[in-house]
Amino acid sequence: LVQGEFFEAAREVALRAGTTVESYKAWADAGGHEQGHIGFVQFAIWSSRLGLKLPVGLDAEAAPQPCRAIGTCSCTNFRPVQGEPGVCTCGHGARAHRTDVAHRTVQDMLLASRPSHWKTGLTGLVPIDDADILSQFQFLLDATHLESDNWTRDRGCALHGPNNCPAPCLYANKAPVPKGYRLVNVWRNQNLALWARYGLMRGTILHECSRRGCTPCSVESSAPIFGGLDTAALMPAANEWRLFHGTSEANCRAICSTNFNLTLTGTGGSWKTGGPGGTALYGPGIYLSERITKADEYSGRSGIFQELHYALLCRVMGGRPTVCLENEIDPDILRMQVLSGPFHSVLGDRVTKLRKPFREVVVYDKDQVYPEFLIAYSRIM
Repeated sequence: LVQGEFFEAAREVALRAGTTVESYKAWADAGGHEQGHIGFVQFAIWSSRLGLKLPVGLDAEAAPQPCRAIGTCSCTNFRPVQGEPGVCTCGHGARAHRTDVAHRTVQDMLLASRPSHWKTGLTGLVPIDDADILSQFQFLLDATHLESDNWTRDRGCALHGPNNCPAPCLYANKAPVPKGYRLVNVWRNQNLALWARYGLMRGTILHECSRRGCTPCSVESSAPIFGGLDTAALMPAANEWRLFHGTSEANCRAICSTNFNLTLTGTGGSWKTGGPGGTALYGPGIYLSERITKADEYSGRSGIFQELHYALLCRVMGGRPTVCLENEIDPDILRMQVLSGPFHSVLGDRVTKLRKPFREVVVYDKDQVYPEFLIAYSRIM
């Protein structure tokens, strides 16, 4: 919802909840200032704070749809009146009939969504100590490292770092690219609130993909061999991927706690049109990579001897991506195609036609991303 649409919906929610809201404050409280729009998950959670328990599940067409009309209707399934397909024989409309899953509230989803493989009784960043799982993560780092033709301007200058010197200096003094990466530690992020929000968004996108179709797009970090990493399978039918995001240790931990902050997009180390302080290539969003080599360009040093680097391995609902193959990009149009059009994400493919080293994925709604693992590693130079 853009601001005007949200204002109209907010007035209806307030009316149903028996209260009043100040439109601009409600917009801010729901997260509109941060993202410039209000997503499905944000709206459902904001409504629940007013005491309105909106049903947020998605109907399974074959399941019974009891009547949920206010009162004591005993109808156990929707049966349309002949000649009036939108009305049930009980006298209530189709919208009053929902399956048990569809009738779940945000609170219900929170209680029911805890993954079974999470360690019981622990929240936050939980260390993984299983040797077999750790070996899978090392294999993931090995397999997603691009060994040649792997330097970009985001890795920067060996003398001045990224975005700090003119192009002649940058290209004459390219910062070296690691030969590989050695896994040090992995933590699973057991954050139930973020997982529930992600689950709601995943259900929404999966539902849209099942109705409108979705072409599977493969990414290196979500190859079938990695599909069951840590026993938690992905949903390839809706392009659910695992992708890397490199940043400092402090930023990684903050993201694992509260998710990405879209007000900070564009403040990282990626190249900007117009130089530092300019616009990122695909506009303000969350940028993720299928290769650790690309994510490593933005990973800050940490540890006693500054030898450690950090990256997140995130679950991402790609859904129906719009694929960008060219250099001529209008980020505003891209954003509108995703937020108001038929797409859910951007696949920036600079490899196929432009012969650049890497592809990137961009999403504009943080609830499409779940920061699932924090990875600490060292560079092999």
